[in-house]
Amino acid sequence: MSNEDYCTKTTKESVKLGLTILTLVLGMAGIIYKIDRTLDPKIIKVQKGYISPSKLEIVTKDLDHNGINETYLEYKVAKRVTDSYQLLEKKDRIIIRKYRIKPAEIISE
Repeated sequence: MSNEDYCTKTTKESVKLGLTILTLVLGMAGIIYKIDRTLDPKIIKVQKGYISPSKLEIVTKDLDHNGINETYLEYKVAKRVTDSYQLLEKKDRIIIRKYRIKPAEIISE
């Protein structure tokens, strides 16, 4: 095999590999774009009586300090006011329970 044939073969293989990678990247970008649009938190207009997704956030925190995170739902009522709810599961049922954190008490001795 001549050097020219080898270069042509290598170039063809490189182009094939490049096109394959480009196809995968574009496909993944399309999937990510579709998911992002589906779960768009900026949606404001929803049917009357329902909460806009832009006002909801699901977070995990270790509030009881046992080393394991718990799941919470935060509902933005106003700019700086957020109601927080625990998201629990018991017997395959979802339980949503409002909670608040009581500030630690400081005792002088």
